[in-house]
Amino acid sequence: MASLSEVLSTAVAHHGAGRLDEAEAIYAAILEQVPDQIDALHLMGVLTLQRAMAAVPIDPARVAAGVKLIRCAHAQPDAAAIPDIAANLGRGLSALARAHAMAGARTRALEALLEAHELDLPLTPADRLTLADNLSLVQAVTEAEGHYRALLAAGPAARAEELPARVALPSC
Repeated sequence: MASLSEVLSTAVAHHGAGRLDEAEAIYAAILEQVPDQIDALHLMGVLTLQRAMAAVPIDPARVAAGVKLIRCAHAQPDAAAIPDIAANLGRGLSALARAHAMAGARTRALEALLEAHELDLPLTPADRLTLADNLSLVQAVTEAEGHYRALLAAGPAARAEELPARVALPSC
């Protein structure tokens, strides 16, 4: 009988080779036996996100399902030892924000970006700009200004030259 590590390695090999059905079946079998297995939760979430983002149109509910699995992995005590979990949760929340925005659900998009920010996950410059813009729309000016300033401090970014005028910050 194969060990959990060997079974997980097989799933990862399938996943990496693009055999998503095979990988998903193995991740699901692991989670059936060990529901809180951190690697299987994380990687099943990543696989779910991959499938959701490849769908046309992108279904926010499917993206949310992937984020939920990664969130469960991120909540595990050992999650800090696996930096990919936090990075993939950040990517997942970013994808969820985009999916909600495309579906016209701006509030839900903002909630996803705020969760990433509150968990201190890395935000791409585009996500930080979106978060800042949305915060300014809801009159959270101080919070928005902090994100605009962080964008400016990070160096050149798309539309960075527009940021000072948008929040009345002095030019650099």
